[in-house]
Amino acid sequence: MKNFSIIIFIWILSLIQSCTCSNWYEGFRQGRINECNKLSDAERENCLRDTEVSYDRYRAERQKSTEKR
Repeated sequence: MKNFSIIIFIWILSLIQSCTCSNWYEGFRQGRINECNKLSDAERENCLRDTEVSYDRYRAERQKSTEKR
């Protein structure tokens, strides 16, 4: 029973961490979109294209870059 409690505790912690990271990323992304909207039309289009990355893609790219270190 003790091992089961530890597993549940670790699972809950990882779930909380996952939600926190994706919420942080979405806030960061929204701030970037707001900054892009202040630019001229052509610059805004390029900026928004670079910003429209999902959290899953961001996380995968980040994992690849940290694995190379």
